[in-house]
Amino acid sequence: MATLVIDHRVETERTNRCAKCWHDKVTGCVCDLMPSLRAEPDTSDTSCITPIPCLPNVKLLILMHHKEYLCAGNSAKLLLQMIPEEKIELYIFGSTGDLDRLVSEIALDPVHTFTLWPGEQSKTIGEYIDSLPDASSWRRHEEQAADKLVEPLLRVIVLDGTYSNAKHMHKTLRKRLGDHVPQHVALHPTMMSIFRRAQKHYGASVAKSLKGNSKLDNNAMRVSTAEACGLLLTELGAAEEVKDRILEAVALNNRALSHDTDGWK
Repeated sequence: MATLVIDHRVETERTNRCAKCWHDKVTGCVCDLMPSLRAEPDTSDTSCITPIPCLPNVKLLILMHHKEYLCAGNSAKLLLQMIPEEKIELYIFGSTGDLDRLVSEIALDPVHTFTLWPGEQSKTIGEYIDSLPDASSWRRHEEQAADKLVEPLLRVIVLDGTYSNAKHMHKTLRKRLGDHVPQHVALHPTMMSIFRRAQKHYGASVAKSLKGNSKLDNNAMRVSTAEACGLLLTELGAAEEVKDRILEAVALNNRALSHDTDGWK
């Protein structure tokens, strides 16, 4: 059913949307202003590569709820545009075959795969790294420069949707994977979210969901998918500039949603 809804949205309801930024192609597209984490040739000199901060050997597996797809206010779509294609993959929850693709990706290396999830039993990044086998070079990260170790690809499952929809995706994934469910890792951000939804009804909705459950991190529940991934990448070794560029993209998207076009182009 969700696949039919998505097809209808693409073919009928939102034909005016830019395929990348999901804003109106004529009046709201922000692609030309989007910061990037990809190494791309300078258009004026093809021999010149635009400097970008290095990313850790991490692949983000974005499981997006179908209600978020083509929604201009979504933040995960920013990551799809910014991060190198080999380091990110999109799966639409409810779209035929996408959950199967995700399960197949997880099966490639379950040990070096975890779900970003703010659950009560979730580990910190440090605790997860310490739980890896002794042979994993992620455990010897500090010695990497001297030993020239190549860290295996770390796959991170990121659930993208409202808290209630994310809980539903999480439950479905756990049921599908059974005893092979990846470990859970939670972030503990100290910054307040700049995400537009977090400043409006989404923040109130999360607060209602958290009522009576003091074990969950309030800040972690309020940050957007893009902000969470920026924090995650820096905790895994990326430069602060990576997080800053992602925050810049979130702010840009906020302005586009507010129709504040002053000084854009």
